[in-house]
Amino acid sequence: MRRRPAGTLYLHGESFRPPDELALRHIVGLIDDDTNLHKRLVYGHRVLGGTRDLARVIGQYRVDEIVLTPPLDESARRHVLETARQQGVAVFESRTDLVEVSEQ
Repeated sequence: MRRRPAGTLYLHGESFRPPDELALRHIVGLIDDDTNLHKRLVYGHRVLGGTRDLARVIGQYRVDEIVLTPPLDESARRHVLETARQQGVAVFESRTDLVEVSEQ
């Protein structure tokens, strides 16, 4: 059985734009708490659920890193960082460049 490659999961925010420096990453999808976007395509990527679905999505799609894009409220940010830490997933924040905000 062939294993799917690990991939990158984006937490969609209003500022999400597919950045050039991520061209080599395999983006598995987006996470957004706006339920109107769930299962829809945004910039060609499927919205896989909300932050409450994060643990399931990480396992189902073999996510090995998460990229946060603003805006993200502090409560959701803390939840994402804690879930990622528990799952051993790196977290980056998209600004003008990628900045790692977690340690594995």
